Amino acid sequence: MLYEGLTQNVMAGEKHLRAQEWEPAHDALVRSRRIVTYLLNSLREEGGDITKQLRGLYGFCFENIGRANLEKNPEVLAGVLDVINELSGAWRDLAAQNSELQEAVPVGADEESI
Repeated sequence: MLYEGLTQNVMAGEKHLRAQEWEPAHDALVRSRRIVTYLLNSLREEGGDITKQLRGLYGFCFENIGRANLEKNPEVLAGVLDVINELSGAWRDLAAQNSELQEAVPVGADEESI
């Protein structure tokens, strides 16, 4: 899942910033921004309000990852990790609900009969 990779990279960047290991911090944060860029580019305009909300959250993450990298400030990443964890949890819950729904569908049912 992209959120897991994003979390790992942001956490690695934070760890390296705290240790003043600038090059590995930079590399991890650049990878983080690439993942956020991919997430931003995957949003569809016809998504309505959810697309606008996700675009705002992803934009927040993108900006603050860049800010942490430029300022060498690991504290900036706390808000980013909060957003990622919240979104990741929401997607996991949605996937679990979808899985439960799929299990409740009678065998042989098709989309029109549901």
